[in-house]
Amino acid sequence: MNGTVMGNAKPASYASNVDPDKGIALELILNVWAHPICLQEEGFSKEGMEDSRKSKCMNSPQKQEDIKFFLQQQLTHMVGFLETKVKEENMTRVIGRVCSNWHWEHNADSINKGRIFVIRKTNQIIHGRAIQLSTNKRYFITFVYGRNLEAQRIPLWSTLVSMSNNLDDSWCVLGDFNSVLHQGERVGGNDVSESEMTHFGDCISNCGLQEFSYIGAFFTWTNKTIRSRIDRALHNTLWCDTFDYTHVFYQLQGLSDHSPISLDFPTCPRPRETLQFCDMWVKDPHFLEIVAQQLAKQSQASKLQALKSLPCKLRGPLGKLNRSKYADIYAQQAKAREHLTQAQTQLQKDPLNADLIQNKNATRWTYVSITHSALSLIKQ
Repeated sequence: MNGTVMGNAKPASYASNVDPDKGIALELILNVWAHPICLQEEGFSKEGMEDSRKSKCMNSPQKQEDIKFFLQQQLTHMVGFLETKVKEENMTRVIGRVCSNWHWEHNADSINKGRIFVIRKTNQIIHGRAIQLSTNKRYFITFVYGRNLEAQRIPLWSTLVSMSNNLDDSWCVLGDFNSVLHQGERVGGNDVSESEMTHFGDCISNCGLQEFSYIGAFFTWTNKTIRSRIDRALHNTLWCDTFDYTHVFYQLQGLSDHSPISLDFPTCPRPRETLQFCDMWVKDPHFLEIVAQQLAKQSQASKLQALKSLPCKLRGPLGKLNRSKYADIYAQQAKAREHLTQAQTQLQKDPLNADLIQNKNATRWTYVSITHSALSLIKQ
């Protein structure tokens, strides 16, 4: 299998070179800002074109424009291309047209025509480690393109299990496994063999993987007569410790015969300035309401995961609260002092006036409250 991984933040750093037939051939670390996407290129063709064979690959200029537009719409910063059919000597030119100034790696040296563009390589996977620049979180990611025959996929299952025993961090696996887990995941064509489903299922179980919650298309591949769910995104248990929740979107196929897979997991954008927590916010009548709203948005996460991500989620709402009510706290204090002085002066002239008494008490309470907030800010 041939392929490429791409990221557009900083140059990739290469760690080791090993014989591709021995499992792990190259390790590449990509720095990325956003989430990964997996695209299978074999079907990004336009019907009615004379050279249908050429159009069914990444070599076609029309295909390149389709992919370029798709990536711009997705705002992704990391992508894996499967089954590109691009020869090694043409890769620099093709990638330059689709994603200029991106940093990339491929495994075209193992097979003449490319099938996957990404990170570490065997004949059916490319594997690597990504660094999410907005949070500095690291995770392993494996792009898969399973061989067509069941017997040819046996080494793939063995490789994944072997890798899982040596990974001590968050890991996601996504791509075209060319296999289904259940009979209902294929409609049309021959029945799925029990051994095919068993081998795939045992691999997932032995790797400690499970499928992400997802939305979008159920059947991820079609050749017009057969529909099947052979493309998936999986993760290990450590993934949930790193990312509070992750959703996968299996998009409509468009011009491809495969559904693009996109992963969406929470990130904290790099702040323009540091927001320090202020004790005075706790006294604000809207503080608990803001906290409750942010917790409610994480209803799908566990209580522990929701609490761990709460400071990040509160950054925006509390910053807005601070700008609207406390940014000019000392000016507010001076104005409240002036109002209190005026109220006390008026009351001296008419000490039994109920309205003036009420006004004096209200302005005094306002001044005390604002002064308390100002003193709290000074002490921090």
